Amino acid sequence: MYIDEYNGGIFYDGVNIRDIDMVEAREKLLGFAEQEPALLSDSIGYNLTYDESFDSADLKNDPHLMECIETLNMQGFVDNRDYGYAINDKNTNTSGGEKQKIAILRLLYKNPDVMIFDEPTSALDAVTTKGFIEYLSRVKAGKIIVIITHDDFIKGCCDEVLVLG
Repeated sequence: MYIDEYNGGIFYDGVNIRDIDMVEAREKLLGFAEQEPALLSDSIGYNLTYDESFDSADLKNDPHLMECIETLNMQGFVDNRDYGYAINDKNTNTSGGEKQKIAILRLLYKNPDVMIFDEPTSALDAVTTKGFIEYLSRVKAGKIIVIITHDDFIKGCCDEVLVLG
C-alpha cells in the first residue's frame, strides 16, 4: 500500500514487491476472510467464485471444494440449498455462522499463498473449529497464514503468536 514510502527492499518469493502487479496479487496470491462478512446479493456460487459464468454442476464436482465443504461441516447447508441459492440483499436468509463459513470457504477454495483470517471461528462450533485448524495445518507448507484471534484454542495451534497492544 505504501510502496514508495520506505528505503530498501521487501521481497516476496524473491521478487521485490515494487515489481509485483498488485491487482494480480490480490486476485491470486492474497485472501482475506472477515469476522462479519457482508455477502453479495447473489448466489452462493457467485459468492464463492465471483465468477458470473460459474456452473453449479462444476462446483459440485470439484474435489477441492468438496474437501473445503467437509472441513467446515457445510454438507447439510449445501445439500439443503443449491449453489444457485440466492442470498438476499440484507443477508437475512443466512445465519452469522453460515455467512462466516461462506467467507472462509471462499478463501479456502481460492487457496492463495497468503491467507488472512479475522476471528474466523467466532461463530463456529468446536467440531468445525477443530476441522478448520486441522485443514490449515495440512495446507500451511509454502503459505503465509495470519489468524487474528482472541481464542486461546486457536492461539495454541499457531506456530507463532504475536500479541499486539
